[in-house]
Amino acid sequence: MVSFAKKHNIYTATSTNAHYLNDEVSKKTIESGLDRLIISIDGTTQETYSSYRIGGKLEKVIEGAKNIVKWKKELNSATPHVIFQFLVVKPNEHEIDEVLALGKEIGVDEVRLKTAQVYDYENGNDLIPTLDE
Repeated sequence: MVSFAKKHNIYTATSTNAHYLNDEVSKKTIESGLDRLIISIDGTTQETYSSYRIGGKLEKVIEGAKNIVKWKKELNSATPHVIFQFLVVKPNEHEIDEVLALGKEIGVDEVRLKTAQVYDYENGNDLIPTLDE
């Protein structure tokens, strides 16, 4: 679908938890012509990551991101623009500097910090960060 869209000058973007971006899938993803890939990474330790991403494996996220960056370089491709998206919540707010460093180390194009939508905030919520910024 992405290759078809690319042939018709349609911008393509998707987001993923990167758990299934093995070597083969990563190569095909780069070859497809995908314009933007958002990889959700909501913690820099397994404990923090799995506190929000129940059942998720941080090592799979990191492995998938490394595979994408590797194939992007090997195929000399400008796309996709790879974004680490870090949903800032109280349990992970202390890891902001670490996720910025991890993104740089892996070689993603950008690290974005995003706020969570919290619906039950009148009585407090364990997800609301303490950091004002």
